[in-house]
Amino acid sequence: MTVKSDPFSASAIAAADAKRLATLKSYEITDTPPERGFDDIVMLATQLCETSVGLVSLIEADRQWFKARLGFEPFETPLDQSVCSHALGSPDLLVIPDLALDERTRHNSLVTSKPFIRFYAGAPLTAPNGQVLGTLCVIDPVPRPQGLTPHQAAGLAALAKLVVDLLELRRITAEQEHHAAALAKSESKWRSLFEDLQEGFMLAEVIRDENGKICNWRYEEVNRAWGDLVGLPVEQSVGRTVRELIPGIEDEWFNRIANVVETGETIRFTRQIGTLDRWYDGVCQPAGGDRFTVIFLEVTEQILAARQLQLSQDRYKTLVENVDVGICIVEMKFDADNTAIDYRIVEGNSAYEQHTGLIGSVGKWVSEIAPGLEPYWFEIYGNVALTGEPACFENKAEVLRARWFEVQAHRVGDPADKLVAILFTDITDRRRAEEERQALSAELSHRLKNTLAMVQAIASQSLRQAETVKEGREAVAARLGALARMQDILTDAPREGAYLRDVLDAAIAPHQSLDGRIQISGPQVRLTPQQVLGISLAVHELSTNAVKYGALTNGTGCIDMRWTCSGSDFRFIWSESNGPLVNAPNRKGFGSRLMEQIVGSYFDGTGAIEYNPAGLRFELVGIVEN
Repeated sequence: MTVKSDPFSASAIAAADAKRLATLKSYEITDTPPERGFDDIVMLATQLCETSVGLVSLIEADRQWFKARLGFEPFETPLDQSVCSHALGSPDLLVIPDLALDERTRHNSLVTSKPFIRFYAGAPLTAPNGQVLGTLCVIDPVPRPQGLTPHQAAGLAALAKLVVDLLELRRITAEQEHHAAALAKSESKWRSLFEDLQEGFMLAEVIRDENGKICNWRYEEVNRAWGDLVGLPVEQSVGRTVRELIPGIEDEWFNRIANVVETGETIRFTRQIGTLDRWYDGVCQPAGGDRFTVIFLEVTEQILAARQLQLSQDRYKTLVENVDVGICIVEMKFDADNTAIDYRIVEGNSAYEQHTGLIGSVGKWVSEIAPGLEPYWFEIYGNVALTGEPACFENKAEVLRARWFEVQAHRVGDPADKLVAILFTDITDRRRAEEERQALSAELSHRLKNTLAMVQAIASQSLRQAETVKEGREAVAARLGALARMQDILTDAPREGAYLRDVLDAAIAPHQSLDGRIQISGPQVRLTPQQVLGISLAVHELSTNAVKYGALTNGTGCIDMRWTCSGSDFRFIWSESNGPLVNAPNRKGFGSRLMEQIVGSYFDGTGAIEYNPAGLRFELVGIVEN
């Protein structure tokens, strides 16, 4: 019993004594009914020490509980009334001759009031692990200055050891009972499990030949499932050998069983018994000596299904790897607002790498292998992953060599995985062809409009200035012929136009002679279609005039055409020499206006004619996109 002012209070000791409390708990003794053995020890202790009270006191965290008591009514007391707690820290007998005089106990309520106890002697109950569980104590209301006699002290200590022996015996007996019950329950459960197993089970002993080699085995135990799975009657199988029951069984089975028995190692197998045409998956374990156990299931359907699946997968893989369609599966990545910000390439076929140029990209994020990919790719695939709605579209990826792709995207697998399967083809050539066709159509339309406008102007101006219908018809025909020749050049040339030298050669061809009276020189310059038409008409007018009135009217006249180009600045000169004397006309006709006004505008420049007496000269200054 503890005095409240004691700095080593019972509650403090209990808080620091978890191991002792755990030891006490392991005996499962507290709050159990009285037992004769403990009661007899208490009676002997009181008789030996000549006291009116005897207790087997066990100290818990918040109380002291009495397994046996004599002369004391309560079966437990709070720790602040405990004197026995003072014995926990000492392996020796605790004797207090007068509780009213001892500083530790004089304020205890059991001392100061009923039952007015005065004498205390307690022997510690020390468990085999050294933990003190409580005491065997004797108490009396009369002080005993002389304490206990040596004979009494020795006897009380011996009785305390008997209490501990009883506790140990009680625990061992309880453990054995628990073990026996658990074993019986386990055996019952095992037997029930053995009979109710869906898996086949067998216990067998190997048979050896004269050389000690395992060549057979004999069944000692089999369950109903074993019979169902191998197709043999259980009641006729126990005691017989496997070679009797399954003639022709493969030798590999004996090799596997021999390995288990000889090495003591457990194996897992998936094998066929050919004579039964059945596949089995199971575990074989050693069972001591030459015995072994096997637990197994028939997996024939699964094996055949797996083979069919593998065949289908091989066909699919072959198809996927050989089609010229890019196929890949990507894992989408989203930010906190569920906005798609990246995706990782999970799988991809050969065509995927060929079409995208992303070699060795499987397992990598697009932000790593194709930085700068347009946001719309993430938006489209992210929507497919979140909604499950497939997408079919065409888009351009600038970072992937500016390629165009026709794409189908579908969500696959668990929606939580955010996986999207993408099938695509490279349609860059088709898109470029479409763009070419559109541009060509626009160019043809533009050229046709320009040509019609030119024809209209030629016809109108030529007829207006002709003095006779015949003269007008001939002028129109000649000019339209020149226009037609230039159209032939433009038809054969790229959409961007034609080279100036080719245009001049075609325009002057009707008038060129073997003696080289017409000279052409200058750097290579490409003209737009409109500039080709303009300069070809100008040269036509100039050459026609030279035949009628200028350098080509005699046998000595010459024409020199030359041009220069510096950057985009362009200058073209037509000059005649050694022809008849040139006189300026009284009025300028359509041809002159064509060269000076219309042709110059085609070059964003000017055209000018000089009627020098020694020979006509035409100069065109403007800009070309060379």
